[in-house]
Order: sequence, then C-alpha cells, then structure tokens
Amino acid sequence: MSEPRTIFLFAEGRADLAVLENVLYGALPGEELEFRYMLPELDFDETDKAHLDPNSFSSWTVIKKECLEKNKLTAAAMLASDQDLIVLHIDAAERHRPDFDFDHLAEPRDAEDCAAIACGVTLQMSEWLAPCAIEKLIFAVAVNETDAWLLAHYDDQRKKDSGAVRSPKERLRDFLCTSDKKWEKIYSFQNQKHQYHELSKPLKKPKDLRRAAQRNVSLKMFLQSIHRQTSHPSNPS
Repeated sequence: MSEPRTIFLFAEGRADLAVLENVLYGALPGEELEFRYMLPELDFDETDKAHLDPNSFSSWTVIKKECLEKNKLTAAAMLASDQDLIVLHIDAAERHRPDFDFDHLAEPRDAEDCAAIACGVTLQMSEWLAPCAIEKLIFAVAVNETDAWLLAHYDDQRKKDSGAVRSPKERLRDFLCTSDKKWEKIYSFQNQKHQYHELSKPLKKPKDLRRAAQRNVSLKMFLQSIHRQTSHPSNPS
C-alpha cells in the first residue's frame, strides 16, 4: 500500500481515542495508519474544558447528536478514499438513558448478553443515521466501556466475558494498582489520552489483541467489522 490508510475517529472521549488507536494498530499490523480526530477535538489543553462548548470534547450525547446531524460524518465520508475507514465509537453503559431509546436489556451476565447489547446499540445508532448510508463506517460499541476491553487483556484468568463486569473502569484500576505499583504512576497522568495510550499499548500486539477478543465479545465484534471492511487476514473470524 503506497499511501497510509487514514482512519477518521469519532469517540466519546480522549481515553477512548487512545484505546481505539492501539486496537486498530493491532488489528492492521504492518500497515501505516494516519488518524484524523473528528470527535473529540484534540487541539486544546485538558484545562480548557470548562471554557468550551461540550461539542469540543465529545460525550455520549455529542455522538448521538453527530449521528442525527451527520455534519462531521459527511465531511469524513467526502474526504475518505477507498482504503480509508470511519470508526464511530460509543459505550453501551449509557443505554439506559431515556434519550437512548434502548433500555430493555438488563445488565449482561455472559458473552451472549454482551453480544445482544452490542447488536442492539449498533441497530440504534443505525436508526439515528438513517436514511444516510456512510461507506467505510465501522461501529465500535464497547460493552459496557472500553475499559472492559483492557480488562480482558490484563485479567486473563477471568472466565466470564469482561463486558459483564460491573464498573469496569474502577475494576481495571483496582486490579492493576494492586498487582503492580507502576500503574499508579500511569493513572497519575493528567492527560487521559496519554494515560490510556499506555494502558492499552499491549493491544497493539496482534497476538495479545486476539486473546483479549476471546474474553470480550464486543471487542471481537469490532475486530470482525474491521476484517469485513479491509479483508485483513490477521483479524478473528
């Protein structure tokens, strides 16, 4: 491939961007990737958040608003070449909000429940996007948070799908900081993108990524979507 593959990223937050980047590197090994940050914007300091419009740093509601209005999604689609990808992320943890319109699934108990939630949230997002069909669009639905994807790597003795773990963000931090004090330094980083870049760095390795995907079905579904769009042989079937 002569030109790098550009990936337009739409995510709930900076931490999610970092996780998505490392997952994409692991899913597309050997490729030169160039990331374009559509949501959230990264051209300001963390301390500026209090003075900015919420659209500037993204959230669940901003992602829904973008799906309905499609301003940046349309711009990305116009800029994207045949080899490029558009990744749209959302955490399933917010599905019980009244403005989500998808609250009939209880908390997941196993991988089957997690897959059902991921499919349901993907369907809801597709309805927000309708009638627009955006080529090269990949949904990245994390059940219930991208922290659960990381937990699938680190807590590799857990038999239950990590998407079924309650409060995965807190569980991940407790697990890491209890096992090794070095993680406390990483969690002390003020920049969330830097923090989660370090936390998710192991997922850049295809072997570790595939193993984690066996313990989190929503991560596996994301990798399968990448595979369908790219026909890349390293992705799980």
